[in-house]
Amino acid sequence: MSSGGSSVRVDRVVAVAATLWDGREQLGSGYLVSGRLVLTAEHCTRDRVTGEPTAPLRVARASDGAVADVVSVVSDHGLDVAVLQLADDARWDASLPSPVFARVDQSQTGVLDDCTGIGFPLFQRDPDRRTRHTSEFHGRIYQTDERESGRLLMREPLIHPGPVTGPEGEALSEQGEEGPSPWGGLSGALMFYRGSAIGVVVEHYPRQGDSALRAIGFERIAAASAEIRQCLGLPGPGRLPPVSEPVPVPPVKPPKLTVTAKWEDVRPVRLGGEFYRLYATVHNQKNRDYDVNGTCRSSDSPAPGKQISFRLPAYGNKKIYMGSQKSKPFASDGPLYDSLFLELKTADGIGDWKRAFKVTRYARDQRGYPMRRKPVPMMPIPYPDED
Repeated sequence: MSSGGSSVRVDRVVAVAATLWDGREQLGSGYLVSGRLVLTAEHCTRDRVTGEPTAPLRVARASDGAVADVVSVVSDHGLDVAVLQLADDARWDASLPSPVFARVDQSQTGVLDDCTGIGFPLFQRDPDRRTRHTSEFHGRIYQTDERESGRLLMREPLIHPGPVTGPEGEALSEQGEEGPSPWGGLSGALMFYRGSAIGVVVEHYPRQGDSALRAIGFERIAAASAEIRQCLGLPGPGRLPPVSEPVPVPPVKPPKLTVTAKWEDVRPVRLGGEFYRLYATVHNQKNRDYDVNGTCRSSDSPAPGKQISFRLPAYGNKKIYMGSQKSKPFASDGPLYDSLFLELKTADGIGDWKRAFKVTRYARDQRGYPMRRKPVPMMPIPYPDED
C-alpha cells in the first residue's frame, strides 16, 4: 500500500561521491531540487576523518546511474547543509521543478506520521559487488523533540540495522560501541511529509534510538543562511507555510505546440515516376522536455495507423514521416496519413496532455501532383476521446 501524498521520486535522488586523497570514495545522499542543483549535507563534501574538503565531487542518479560533475559548492558548516551546482552537461532535464518546502511548527505538540525519504545508508552496502543500494525510510516526528537545537528528530519504527561489517564480514561496530553508523551515507537525504520537503537528514544519534535520525528544518535554514535560502528560492524567515496546512502546488502549464506539414522531393527519380514524401514537424515552444507517444492516422480510414514515440526537447523540433506518393502514375506508395494524435508527459512525470492535429489541405497542380514546397500548418482537432 502506498502512502498517500508522501511519495519521493527515485529519479530525483542522487548519491554524492567524494574522492579522498588516498583514492578511496566517500558516499552520501542528496536530492535534485532543480535540474542543476543538489541539496545535501555539508559534511558529505568533506573527508569525514580529516574534515578537509574533497575534490572532485560527483553525483550519480539513483534511477539510472547517470553521473554529473559538481562545479561549485555553496555550504554552511554550522547548519551542515550544502547546495551543489552541477555541470551543464548533466544527462537529465535542466528545468526540473523545485519541491514544495514547508516548516514544522515546533511551538506546540503534534505528531507527523510517515515522514519519508530515500538515501544510501551503509547497511545497504553489498561488500561482494562493492555497490550500495538505496533505502527508503518511513518514520515519525514528535514536533517539539529537538526544538532547543533547532532540528527535527525522526524515528523509523521498522528498520533496525545490524552492525557495519568489513570486506571479510568482520564487524566494524557493535551495538552501543563507537564505530561506523549503519545509517552512515543517509546524510543529505531530503525528508518529506505529505509531499512537502521539511528537512535535510544530517546525523544519526544512537543514544536517541538505533533508528533515530536528525534533520535540519527549512525554517532554520531560511533564518540562518541567506546564501542557501537564495539558492533554494526559500521565502524569508517566518514566511514558510506550516506543513500542517495545505500547501498550494503551482499548476504545470500545458505544452504549447505548433505542427506543420511539408512535401519533399525524393532524388533520384525512380522507375514509375518521382516520389514525394510528406513530413510533419512538431515544434515545442516551451522550456520543458516531453516524452511523446502517439499515432499517425488517416482521417478517412479506421485503421490504427503508425505508432510513434520520441523525446521532444525544450524549444526543439521533431520531424515525423507521414507517407509517400509518386507522380507517374499518381499512386500511393503505402499509407499516406494526414492526422497526428499525440500523448505528452513531462520528463519528470508531473503532467500529461493529449493533442491532435490534421493537415487540412494538400496543394496540388492540375494533374493532382503535390506542388507546395513550403510548410502548411496542421490545424488542432479534438482528440477522439474528448467531447
